[in-house]
Amino acid sequence: MADFELISADDHFTEPPDLWQSRVPASSRDRAPRVERTDNGDGWVFPNRPWTPIGLGAQAGRSFEEYRYSGVTFDEIRPGNYEPKARLEDMDQDGVWASALYPTTGLSVANIEDVGLHVDCVRAYNDFCAEFCATDRRRLLGLGLIPRNGVDGAVAEVERMGKLGLAGAVLQALPSGGVWPSAEDERFWAAVEEMGTLLHIHIGLVGKAGASTQPTGPPPMNPLLPIVLRGYALIAQGCQDAFAGLIFSGVMERYPGIKWVAVESGIGWVPYYLERWDGVYERQRHWSKLDLPLAPSEYWRRQVFATFEEDRIGVELAVRHPEYVGVDNLMWASDYPHGDTTWPNSRQSVRDQFQGLPDEARRKITWDNARRLYAIETP
Repeated sequence: MADFELISADDHFTEPPDLWQSRVPASSRDRAPRVERTDNGDGWVFPNRPWTPIGLGAQAGRSFEEYRYSGVTFDEIRPGNYEPKARLEDMDQDGVWASALYPTTGLSVANIEDVGLHVDCVRAYNDFCAEFCATDRRRLLGLGLIPRNGVDGAVAEVERMGKLGLAGAVLQALPSGGVWPSAEDERFWAAVEEMGTLLHIHIGLVGKAGASTQPTGPPPMNPLLPIVLRGYALIAQGCQDAFAGLIFSGVMERYPGIKWVAVESGIGWVPYYLERWDGVYERQRHWSKLDLPLAPSEYWRRQVFATFEEDRIGVELAVRHPEYVGVDNLMWASDYPHGDTTWPNSRQSVRDQFQGLPDEARRKITWDNARRLYAIETP
């Protein structure tokens, strides 16, 4: 019997090479994502998108010195990346009882401009996710993708996710197509609240057709620098923007029953931004006609959970200064199998981060909060 100490609130698939080719309708297959092997390893090919290697999304088990952006093939990565029984074995090795599962390549489906193809790919991913997690629904918590085909299409797919047995939904773009809430989105929020669907924002939101702000100007001397900065060093910016919009637009005030998860952005920034947002609201609310009954920080504490892998500063602030953010809305994650993963040393990583801190706080952040939020059946 494995010694379970942890629940991971953010892990990922490395989607199997045939996921979309085997599942989308025949009419879409020639344009659907596929894997191509080159001299630089295996990578995904999407419409209007350059070949993208699987490397950084499948680093579990490698030392930092062995990390590779490209030159990685499916033949050499751990089967736990894409096979459910092997994933459960890797979780056992790491002391992880349950895992909330997010896409990797699936997140890029938002960038497919052809709406019909995009919807086919979203549905194919959600079907795969549900089948993967059916191996053990107590431990594998699948999170489905919401398509960007308008409010009615988004609501219909969220309803279908519930029938598939998925644990929640990943919101990559607002149903209206933008990154700031609009009147068009209201029907979606109302439907989600009524269904009781847990919403997740993984790093941030994208705009219409998956467009996001890209650096301009001459290319950097190191062509991989934008990937390092946007993918890792500046990872918190997307959630900061998204949740400020949701709070200040009044979405959380109007729909108090929706619970949110800010995913993979860390927690050290949260106390600063809650203080900042409260100050901005107090000073700017009158001329801007912002009318919220609660301070922004109160909405966060009432409705938002945040995940992290290694964030000693955030843990210290949360535990030693509960007046800033507290421990009830924070959840640890291993980020298996990505480049930030703590696998297979998650138990030691957690012990290091919580050294000198109360066991009760560690238990809440690494077990109780996720168990309660996802209604996990624990051993």
